[in-house]
Amino acid sequence: MVFNYAVVVCKECGAVFADETPPQKIYDAYYRDMSKYEELAEESRVSLDLHSAHERIAVIVGRFLRNKNAKILDIGCATGDALFEFKRKGYEDVSGIDPAPHCRKIAQQLYGVDVETATLSTWDPAPGSYDLITLSHVLEHVIDVGPYIKKLFQATFKRQHSL
Repeated sequence: MVFNYAVVVCKECGAVFADETPPQKIYDAYYRDMSKYEELAEESRVSLDLHSAHERIAVIVGRFLRNKNAKILDIGCATGDALFEFKRKGYEDVSGIDPAPHCRKIAQQLYGVDVETATLSTWDPAPGSYDLITLSHVLEHVIDVGPYIKKLFQATFKRQHSL
């Protein structure tokens, strides 16, 4: 699966973005079929830099989320290293979603965390399902973020809200 797109720089503000990108279903299939994280996990879990970032995220979140019973979801969790860091900080109700099916298996084997094989496109949470949702290196792989931001917002509130 090969696709091309143009990288464009706005002359006025300097923003850089991908133009003429393929449909979202192509991205979803690519990340389902071409995930690099399984290979990294089988060698030595994740890179030290990525693991350090996950540790820092868990520490920062811990300063604000003191309820250890909070329900935490990591979207694009790969093999679950960030979820493991939350578990190490005492949060027990952690889960993830990732498009790569093999990541689910590795997350369970390495860290004992549940991962659903899904994308933001296919994920269908009930309103108020989570207290905290994290995403790292995810939204840049989404063509139209608006509907997904609304889905995330609704998944973290106990009742439906209109945006």
